[in-house]
Amino acid sequence: MFLALLISQCVLVVILLGFGVVLLALARQVGVLHERLMPLDTSDKEPAVKPGHALPRMTLQGIGGPPVRIGEPLAPGRRQLLLFVAPDCPICKRVLPSALDLGESGAAELVVVGDGPAPELAEFAKTQIRGRAPLTAAAELGLVLQIDRLPYAAVIDDRGTLAARGLVNNGAHLEALLRDAA
Repeated sequence: MFLALLISQCVLVVILLGFGVVLLALARQVGVLHERLMPLDTSDKEPAVKPGHALPRMTLQGIGGPPVRIGEPLAPGRRQLLLFVAPDCPICKRVLPSALDLGESGAAELVVVGDGPAPELAEFAKTQIRGRAPLTAAAELGLVLQIDRLPYAAVIDDRGTLAARGLVNNGAHLEALLRDAA
């Protein structure tokens, strides 16, 4: 009788420990889910360059291509779409095809600005961009615009002025950003 009681109490302790481990794992997953679902644009800092202000003129080194000029005057009515991405960002990879289509349609001159090591960006250019748009790694441009989340887009008008900016999660966001910049 005493042995059966001892065994049942040991089983009960093991079950309680198991529930404790499961509870901790569940709490961790809820925290991860909460972090993923929080609003993306919660930045309370003031951007360095606001829409309506001129962007500094920059010549950035292209990855696998010629240098890229930013902030320069464009042909009248033309716009430049800067798309900030990272090779390991799944949302960036989802947005990129829409941006490439917009660039090829003539809606804007697309410039992809990559964040990451040069070898990863070169591979990203080969596998994802495939020569359809210039790619540059420009940390200084990200600092000027104070980009802290990806994917992010900025529209530059024909005078070299920042027309619109914001986080983009799909092609509709890109199109809305271009519409807002018009």
